Amino acid sequence: KEIFDEAYVEIDITEWLEDETIQTVDFSAVDELGADATSVVLDVGQSTFNGVYLYPFVVGGVDATRYYVLCQVTTVEGSQQEFRVTFKVKEPA
Repeated sequence: KEIFDEAYVEIDITEWLEDETIQTVDFSAVDELGADATSVVLDVGQSTFNGVYLYPFVVGGVDATRYYVLCQVTTVEGSQQEFRVTFKVKEPA
């Protein structure tokens, strides 16, 4: 993604979720070295979920850096799973 880009990323977890219901989703992000990058590339306040979809809201970043957005899902039934989105930031050409 380019540094200026800000958008929701849609993650469909239908296959994993089956008949269960999402109770909570904790959104966070780390960079390629494993350092916390939540405040750099993720707007947690705008990140959300609905039904079988997770919607992390991705923002900003540092040129040439790879990031991992982590979505830790807990269901009402007690199942837990982490889903990841990977992207690299680039300056506009």
